[in-house]
Amino acid sequence: MVDGMKVLTVPSSQQDLARARRELEMERVLERTSLEKFSWRRAGFGSVMIANFTIENRNDFAVRDIVVRCSFDAASGTQIGQTRETIYQRFPARKRTAVKDFSFGFIPAQTERAGCRVNRHRF
Repeated sequence: MVDGMKVLTVPSSQQDLARARRELEMERVLERTSLEKFSWRRAGFGSVMIANFTIENRNDFAVRDIVVRCSFDAASGTQIGQTRETIYQRFPARKRTAVKDFSFGFIPAQTERAGCRVNRHRF
């Protein structure tokens, strides 16, 4: 990416072409996997984030080991931290799966808002 825009390069060999095709397919698979109905609360004396959410897999095959990336904002709107955690679970094809009471670990003390998204997974 350059300045927020995807840059396409022309493959110079068959190996590069195969790699580019794999990357494109992985991107398409990721686009069909989303995190929805996200809510969170503090636990552990206010220093740990516990979340509930749903993973929707719109692919025609199961995915697993989803990496969720979260960012934390202060009351001012400034991003003050981020984390990522892997959910070691299988998510069936064309299904929604609820994930309850998932711990994202310690969060910054001044966190007012949190947002999370699927970052990557295996299939």
